[in-house]
Amino acid sequence: MPVDPTRILSVIRELEQTSPNALKETDRELLLSIKKTLQDHKREVDKMLLRLEFIDGQQLN
Repeated sequence: MPVDPTRILSVIRELEQTSPNALKETDRELLLSIKKTLQDHKREVDKMLLRLEFIDGQQLN
């Protein structure tokens, strides 16, 4: 499974286009792995957004 979140989303979209039930039919362990990877990236993105908002706020003052 790719680790790049953009690639993960691309794979999920491909699966869904192949069959509307593709994700439901996917192995549970794989789904949990995908979910964990995306959650990890979400945490990193959230932290970066907070830093950028802080820096932006400082620049306004």
